[in-house]
Amino acid sequence: MNQELNTQIVQEVPKKKGKAGIIVLILIILVLIGVGGWFLFTKVLDKEEKKEDTKTEEKKKEDKKGEEKKEDKKLDSSYNGIYEKDGIQLSIFTIDGKIEFFYEGATSVSSYAELKGNVAKEDYGKRTFTFKDGEVVVEDSNDEYNIAGTYKKVKDYTIEDYYEYTIGDPKVFNSKYNGKYTSDKYTMYIYQIGDDKCRVTINGDFGVFDIEFDIKEDGSLYETFFDDEYSITFDGDKAIFKTVKTDDENKKEKDGTYTKTGNVTMEEAILASR
Repeated sequence: MNQELNTQIVQEVPKKKGKAGIIVLILIILVLIGVGGWFLFTKVLDKEEKKEDTKTEEKKKEDKKGEEKKEDKKLDSSYNGIYEKDGIQLSIFTIDGKIEFFYEGATSVSSYAELKGNVAKEDYGKRTFTFKDGEVVVEDSNDEYNIAGTYKKVKDYTIEDYYEYTIGDPKVFNSKYNGKYTSDKYTMYIYQIGDDKCRVTINGDFGVFDIEFDIKEDGSLYETFFDDEYSITFDGDKAIFKTVKTDDENKKEKDGTYTKTGNVTMEEAILASR
């Protein structure tokens, strides 16, 4: 009987995990979440970087296209010439895929026409120029300023002729002011067009800055253009462009020191203003 009473049923009761064990478990979970999160983050970052690399490559391609387009801009002497009909002159100069023509008759007419092959047409279709065997046949449906007829080439129309007719005196073109200057962002063309005048051209995001400057007694250049005032001073191979006065701060974007990289050719001077 006593033996029966002393008999005990032993049951194993699971031990409760202590606080330290719970903390370790939580830390392991957090580490796993962190590793997974970092992996996901790096994948997303890698994806975004690839997107940016793609965008950069596309931008480079676009910039390259723009540069190639700019390089394509050129003069072409194929049909340049002074053509005559009954003593009336028609001067033609080919530039950047167009002909520019100057008619000197009872009235003066000047315009341009898109050139394809040996045929040039005005945008609004009033005139067509067909070149063949040293002649140009002009068809013209204008009621006024009609210049139709067949003109025979009598002499060349040179780049110097075109420059003198449209820009300035070629005799002073290669003066001490002639220079191509570059800054971090822009290229500035300076060349003399008259006894007391220089022409300054800067191409940029803002478009084309292309105006004439007065030559001052101290050798600097200065110009008032509407309400804006600009100056250019020289120091060795440096040209300092300054917007002296303006109501638009954005116009000061051109300001800065430019370094001379060479002289401007007549062809560059003509194309820079286009």
